[in-house]
Amino acid sequence: MKKRRLTKIPAKVLVLGLFIAGLILVGSTRTVSVDAKTCYEAWLDFYTADNAYDTARISLFYGSPTTCAADCASGGFTGAAYTQCVADCQTTRQTSLAAADTNLLAAALGTCTPLTVDECAQARAMADACIVQYPYPDYSDLDERLAVYEQYSACRLASKVDSCQ
Repeated sequence: MKKRRLTKIPAKVLVLGLFIAGLILVGSTRTVSVDAKTCYEAWLDFYTADNAYDTARISLFYGSPTTCAADCASGGFTGAAYTQCVADCQTTRQTSLAAADTNLLAAALGTCTPLTVDECAQARAMADACIVQYPYPDYSDLDERLAVYEQYSACRLASKVDSCQ
């Protein structure tokens, strides 16, 4: 006759398993409240994000309020350190523009969808004004044209004109 070997589950493993199961149970039944925004607050968020994007775009493409070269020169950098400082500054400004782009598109998605005929008329007017406000075809530099096109796209997305018939 063969003896059966019983394997014992260590108490620590059992307690850990029960703890994980408890966390899963509590996490799956937990509710989270969401703060709803008014349409006005959503539009304020969009315009704030648009302003931050515009500031980052102007800083990158026009060196305003100061250029990277001026910032590095005022920092006392010379030679290879100056060249590296300018390159790092440009990278920082590009990263800032990319982060502002993400925030801009998220804010555009957060605006309210027009429901009534009047709201759709307002959405159409806003969408028509987007190209006037962000005339991306007027820019000869391809990178800047694409950056301005992002603002145009976000403006059109925020208007939600495509949800109207």
